[in-house]
This record gives sequence, C-alpha cells and structure tokens, in this order.
Amino acid sequence: MRFTQQFNLVQSQWELDFIDIPLESDIELYIDPYAITIEGTDFSKLCDNMITTYFQLIIESIKKGNKERVTYLLNNLHEPNDIHLGLSKNKSKGKGVGANKANHLADALMSTQAAKTGLLRDLSDCSLIIPGIGRDNISDITANIIRERLIEFTQEQCELYNIPMRKIQAGLIFNFETETWNNKYIELPHHNGSRILLVPKTFVRYSPSINAKDYYNDFVLDFLRAEHLTAGDSMVKTLKNKKEVVLKKDLKVRYPNSKEFLLDFSIKNSNIYDDYRNSVRTKPRRVLADEEIESKQEDSISMNFDKLMTDLVKIKTGKAPHSEIYHSHIFKILNILFSPNLKSPKKEERINEGRKRIDISYTNTTNPGFFNDLIAIHRIRAPYIHIECKNYSNDVANPELDQIRGRFSETKGMFGIITCRSIEDKIKLLKKTKDIMNDNAGYVIVLSDEDIINLLKGRQKLGIGAVNEYLSQHLKELLL
Repeated sequence: MRFTQQFNLVQSQWELDFIDIPLESDIELYIDPYAITIEGTDFSKLCDNMITTYFQLIIESIKKGNKERVTYLLNNLHEPNDIHLGLSKNKSKGKGVGANKANHLADALMSTQAAKTGLLRDLSDCSLIIPGIGRDNISDITANIIRERLIEFTQEQCELYNIPMRKIQAGLIFNFETETWNNKYIELPHHNGSRILLVPKTFVRYSPSINAKDYYNDFVLDFLRAEHLTAGDSMVKTLKNKKEVVLKKDLKVRYPNSKEFLLDFSIKNSNIYDDYRNSVRTKPRRVLADEEIESKQEDSISMNFDKLMTDLVKIKTGKAPHSEIYHSHIFKILNILFSPNLKSPKKEERINEGRKRIDISYTNTTNPGFFNDLIAIHRIRAPYIHIECKNYSNDVANPELDQIRGRFSETKGMFGIITCRSIEDKIKLLKKTKDIMNDNAGYVIVLSDEDIINLLKGRQKLGIGAVNEYLSQHLKELLL
C-alpha cells in the first residue's frame, strides 16, 4: 500500500514532489543532508540552516565539556518511522538514536579530537569518521532535526491533493529559540492510526554524497600509496617492466577500512580530509531520476509515455471543456518532463494580489540542466518558471505573448513557456519572441504539440538529458 494508493491519487512518482512511500514498510532511500545543502531553494535553505544550527549546538557543548547537554540533544533523535525510508521490509522501523546509543555516541563525540580540533564540522562528517553512525542513522537524525519543515511540506502536499488530515501527535520538534525538544498535536495524514510525513524526493539518495567508501578508496589509499612509494619500504613491489608499485589490495590488508582508522588518519592528515570534502563540492550535482526511485519500490511502475502522447493528440482544440482537459494533461506532462529540475508545481496560481492568474508555475532548483543553465550560464533571472497553456487552433499571437510577459518581474523571474497545439509560421513567431527579448521584457519559448511529443520521446529513450538538450536548442534559436 503506497501513499498514493491509500489516498486515491492518480499522480505517478514522476508527477510528485515527494517520495511515494510504502505505508507498511520502507523504501531503501535515505535523506542526505548534503543534498539539502546544495539544492538552493528557499525551502532547502531553511532545512539546511536547521541542520547546521543543531549540529553546532552539539559541537559547542562538546568543546565546553558538557556531556549532559550533548546527551540531551542526541537522546531525542528517535526513530522516525513516519517517513518510511530505510531498510525495513516489513513494519517500518527507523534507526535514529535511542537512549543507549545516545550515551555511547555522546561518549564517542566527547572523547574524540575530531570535534575539538574542528575536523568535525557538520552532520555529514559523522558518517565518515564516527563509529556506529551510518547512512540510515544520518537520514533519521536529519529527519528529526527538520521535522517541523517536513510537517509543513506534508501539509502543503495534502492541501494540494485534497488529502484528509487529522490532529495527531507530531513527534518531538526541536525549538531553536528555547533549544529544547517539544511535542504537540498537529494536522497530518495518517494510516492505521500512525502519522505520515512526506519527504521531498530531491532530498534523498541511495547513499550519502559524502561517504566513507569513496573517501577511503579514492583519497586515503592514494595518499598511503604515495607515502610508501616515497619511503621505498616493504610495501613496494617491482613489476616485470621494472616499474615500482604499491598495490591497493596490499594497502587494504594493512589498513582495513573502519571508522576508527579513518578518524585517526583524518586527525593526522586533515589536509587529505579537506581535499576529499572539497572534491565532493566540485562534482556534478546529481538528483535521483524518478525511474531510479521507482526501481527501489517492491511494485515498481513504469511510465506509459506512449499513452501520454496519444491522449494529447486526441484532445480537441477550443474552449471549455476541451481547454480544461488540455490544461490538465499538459500539467501532467510537464511535471514528468521537468522533474526533478523543477519542483513545487502550481496550477492556476494567483499573482499580483489575486488580480492575475498563471496557468502553471514551478520553482527552479540548482539541479544540473536547462533551467539551472538559464541562471548560471545565460544570466537570465529564473527563480520561478511561468507556463501558459493555449488550446487554440491558430498560432500564438501578440495578446498571448503580452500576457506571459506581463507575468515577468525581477522577483518572479524573466523566463516563461507557452504551450500551444500547433505553429504554422515559426519564423514569424520566433521574430515576435525575439522582439520581447530585445525589449528586455523577458524570454519566451513556445512549444507546440509536436515539440511536446518530441520531448516525451526523448525523455522516454534518453532520460532528462534529452529534455535539457531539446530546450537548449530552442533557447539557442531565440538568443542567436
């Protein structure tokens, strides 16, 4: 029983901002605090600030030698069974920090030099060098720290999809003003009497971005290999071609991978530790595709792209009810095409104090791809993406172009898309969109049914990269 099944939602994982969790077990995905750090949306920044602030409270208490305070902060990071992420196959069972583990972890943190010397700087570091802390613990600890934000996110999704909620215990919420844990009753969805918390799909990974395996294999062993080669000791072997080498398999025997070893190594070689952390920041940001999320479900579902195309062609042009059917279908298609590079889809959003309406709008993210390139490469203001849907039989004309350019502003963004059924005179329409750009009034791309079908075919065969490339070509035509 998935969340969508329980509440009779017709949306697929591709169309949702959250993980479509199983309600009587877990899906093997984990919240990655580093994924939250790099996302760059207003919501993720709030969450990241909570994680950073909470961890600094722990570090400060360690430096002051206040074990009682450290234990209190850790002891309330209980198992968040309500998020349904992790390894449990039957009844959901999280791996937060229980009472006994809190005492052991407090002892470990108080005694290690990592916190006192500044080596331990954020929550992600714990999965690298603190014994007993793995990806499941980090995920559950993160969920506890940002619980208040996850509650707000869950409530927003329930309002969006008309999902019933009721007053239920919210679980312990950390009050950052009083620096205490508090419980309260709050409106949330539930299943068999148990509350449900939804998690943004952009927050999850198979394994943490910062992880001990990569650190050990790619940095620690490489450093040790160079050290032994320089020393010319017994670890060095001479090949038939007279080349001297130190084999990784021999290094792994002498230096087995363990948190205790990595902690000791990192304290002695903090520059290597910093090199690894810096390397993670320079790697391309990669968000899990919806297909990858689905692959972790016991009842994996494939997207029927052919039906999406067939249903689009069947819709008649004209006013209601055809325009409403077209609007809803385009909303579904764009959610699939643009996920996970855009999030928080809003249909018929009111702006300018309710005086105007945008057919569809999205929040841009910092995920690699076309929409991030608008900002990073082309310097186009695009914190939000505006979409207007036109179910006309004739070409898009000045009134429609004036309408979408009226949506633009420095705060809302200067980029938008118009979807329409067909384009007879592409050269004339391109000239009109260039005129808008040359007037510094914004950037508009027009996508016909033909374009939408090409995008769906590309997404089906090649993934999100094909969508990015297709849109980039359209933007190139506009800019040149």
